[in-house]
Amino acid sequence: MQIAISPQVEIVSRPVFLPGDLVIARIDVKNDGTDPGKRFGGTLVRQLDSGHVLDVGTFLQQFYINADEWTEAEAIVGMRARELACGKDHMGACLPAQGLAG
Repeated sequence: MQIAISPQVEIVSRPVFLPGDLVIARIDVKNDGTDPGKRFGGTLVRQLDSGHVLDVGTFLQQFYINADEWTEAEAIVGMRARELACGKDHMGACLPAQGLAG
């Protein structure tokens, strides 16, 4: 008997991003009340902000959640890979955050 795995289960494969990777937000992220230091409903991260992955965890034994640090927004926000894009160099290759000069 073969067990079908739902396409919703991400953790059967490797995470898209790893700690240290440079990421760019694809969407605006608003405070749903989980960041008590910020206004409820206020924007935590803006689309196209850049940050880096601090850690990768799981949620409900199904999804990878990236703990991303957004330095401009002074926030650490948990986001899924579909909400992120990789930061790229001039050749289009994804960059690890520690590989950035400056």
